[in-house]
Amino acid sequence: MGILRKLSLVALLCEFLYMAGASSRNKTVSEILDRLLMKGNYDSRLRPHYNGGPVDVTVGFWVLSIDAINVMDMDFSLDIFLRQAWRDERLDHGLNQTMFLSNFVLDRIWMPDSYFVNAKQGSFHKVTTDNVMIMIKPGGMVYYNARLTIKAACPMDLRKFPMDTQHCPLTIESYGYSADHIRFRWENDLTDGMSFVPGSTKMLPQYRLTQLSNWSGIKATFTFERMSSYFVIHVYGPCALIVIISWITFVLPRSSPPARVTLGVTSVLTVVTILNLLNNSMPKVNYVKTIDKYLIGCFLFVFASLIEYSLVLFLARRMKKYKESDNHQKSNDKDIAKCSCSNRAISNGNVAVSRRYKQDKICSPQLEMVEFAKMEQELMISDPSADKSVENKWLSLEKWRKNLYTEASVLAVDEISLVLFPVSFGIFNLIYWTSIAKDTVFASNKTVSQILDKLLMKGHYDLRLRPNYDAWRDERLDHGLNKTMFLSNFVLDRIWMPDTYFVNAKHGSFHKVTKENVMIMIMPGGIVHYNARITIKAACPMDLRKFPMDTQHCPLTIESYGYSADHIRFRWEQDLTDGMSFVPAKLKMLPQYNLVELSLTKDFNKYVVGNWSFIKAIFTFQRMSSYFFVHVYAPCALIVIISWISFVLPRTSPPARVTLGVTAVLTEVTILNMLNNSMPKVNYTKTIDKYLIGCFLFVFASLGEYSIVLFLASRMKKYQKIQELEKSNHKPNNKDASDDNKEWRNGDGVINRRGNPDKICSTQLEMMEFAKMEQELMINDHHEVKAARSKWLSLTNWKNRLYTEQAVLAVDELSLIVFPISFGIFNTVYWMAVARDM
Repeated sequence: MGILRKLSLVALLCEFLYMAGASSRNKTVSEILDRLLMKGNYDSRLRPHYNGGPVDVTVGFWVLSIDAINVMDMDFSLDIFLRQAWRDERLDHGLNQTMFLSNFVLDRIWMPDSYFVNAKQGSFHKVTTDNVMIMIKPGGMVYYNARLTIKAACPMDLRKFPMDTQHCPLTIESYGYSADHIRFRWENDLTDGMSFVPGSTKMLPQYRLTQLSNWSGIKATFTFERMSSYFVIHVYGPCALIVIISWITFVLPRSSPPARVTLGVTSVLTVVTILNLLNNSMPKVNYVKTIDKYLIGCFLFVFASLIEYSLVLFLARRMKKYKESDNHQKSNDKDIAKCSCSNRAISNGNVAVSRRYKQDKICSPQLEMVEFAKMEQELMISDPSADKSVENKWLSLEKWRKNLYTEASVLAVDEISLVLFPVSFGIFNLIYWTSIAKDTVFASNKTVSQILDKLLMKGHYDLRLRPNYDAWRDERLDHGLNKTMFLSNFVLDRIWMPDTYFVNAKHGSFHKVTKENVMIMIMPGGIVHYNARITIKAACPMDLRKFPMDTQHCPLTIESYGYSADHIRFRWEQDLTDGMSFVPAKLKMLPQYNLVELSLTKDFNKYVVGNWSFIKAIFTFQRMSSYFFVHVYAPCALIVIISWISFVLPRTSPPARVTLGVTAVLTEVTILNMLNNSMPKVNYTKTIDKYLIGCFLFVFASLGEYSIVLFLASRMKKYQKIQELEKSNHKPNNKDASDDNKEWRNGDGVINRRGNPDKICSTQLEMMEFAKMEQELMINDHHEVKAARSKWLSLTNWKNRLYTEQAVLAVDELSLIVFPISFGIFNTVYWMAVARDM
């Protein structure tokens, strides 16, 4: 028991001595830190060895994740551990161990003002506390480590999309110190930075990190190679299959317009939809991407399949007319030979009937002869005597027609297309994929600190008062040295600064990674140079009347908020008026705009309380409209052309013609709505709206044309039925037809009750039906027609010409000429007006 008691006492004594030693060590480290960071010994406003050479800062990082590569905004986001190391002899603690410190000392020691040049946004991680580590090794070697999320700009070239490779830089610089004060270098002078990236981070959902090169500057370039398998499966494959599906129309009978037209139109719209969906997730660049070329090629192939069917229908219609005219000619030749009627001469489609002979001597009805003459003239069939005169030619036009307007020729179009289209599409793919494969400062720290303390002494300097000079010269900060003082941002709260603000700014923010991106220099004579990195979102009143051939002028106005022109006056550096020298060349070309001018002005604003000095920079952006030519103008024009296929479809196929017309109208409306959904709702019509509305009216007119055709066809049937009833009720040997007791006038049947009801030609019900149809078509009485024949053209003659098969067919034939000519005139006028306004 005694031995155990002695051992326990020894253990307690050792533990007490250990705790006392630890407390002594902690107290020693705290005392060392207090001594090192004492105000008289350490000035955090000045860099290490201020009177010596530059501070060497080594930089490294470890990539935790690459979160997103945004093609629309052309940037990429990554989460990193940033490492920096530099030597500060003022922090040499004299211990033979490393001091691990909390982030509370960050505000008390000097740190390099590193920042990411191309960063759009950056932030520190602060959960559960600031993710920052500070170590001070023997000799004053400081190690800094922080976790950051950076969103950096990446200028992308999408010409080879989706087989493209993007090079995204990440540039680190000092914001306020020149190379005479700070020099950066990579850890161990690396040239290959792939060791900074773990293997699991090199493979992204759509990209593969293939290279991370580093060089002095310092810049890390991330090389991302896009993996295109997604687009092969979801874009290339479906588009190729849609083209192949469109070839089914070649084996469908031409007598099935609904099936063939629906298949063709659906294929066209599907390719257009894929193209629009793809480009909605892409920036509106002013060049054609690789995938656009393939989609446009597929669109043209399915469009050509629709054109092929229109050619088949056109040839079939001409063949039918040619056969009918040929049959008429043969039958009339037989009648002429049989009747030997010399009073009728047929020459070049003109029918001349001798009035000296009776009507019954004409071998065939006059109406048939007139119809034959018209068809003969339409097909330009030569007279037999004329044919004999040209038979000695190598191939006459007549022989070409005989060979062309045959069933075999019409069927051959589909058969040739069934071979030609697959071969052409195969050649197109071979050329496309083959081309892709080919591309595949000198003063002591103590002296400067004493000067700063003297200048910023509370009784000597009042930051609440402005300097006494118009320019930002502050004589109170004249340090008397013959060099420039580079200071950290700790002095910002202790000196006066102009209260500059951006008048038309909607939002603004300072960049604060890795420190506040602010630079302060005090030159001899008290001239203060202030430089800060700011992101500004400014209002720009735009006039979109000429969109997409518009030019926008966006101002950026700078003014003092609290000082009038009597206290502060602004001017541009060296009194410049052209600010293009402020913008690097690579920033003058944006994905959708060109910066063509940057004008600088200065003036005064008059307010109630006085005049305020301001300066204004006006950025002139010119929109590059090639994107809209490829994705808006061209598709709309092609849809208008597709709507003309309706004119060669037979009128007896309403499903095909209506489907084609309605689909074309809806497609134009969809393109118009999709475009305007990304535009502000302005109270005027834009230039592109005029074109889209014009295209909409053209496809709507093609639907209206078909309604006219159907209307004339229905009236023709009714008129023909009335004529048949009229002929049956007005035969010469029909006593009832000449009965004076029955009167017909203007379609009203008035029956003389004194007459015998048995003498009525037809039942009263039939006569009432005839009267209604006659009144609907406004056909005059038979006697009135005879009385009006002396007029130049009577209403009946107009109806005889209008309500005929030839007149109904002529509507489609005229539309097939009028619509393309009108659309050509519309385009000529439109683009001439656009060129004049540009």
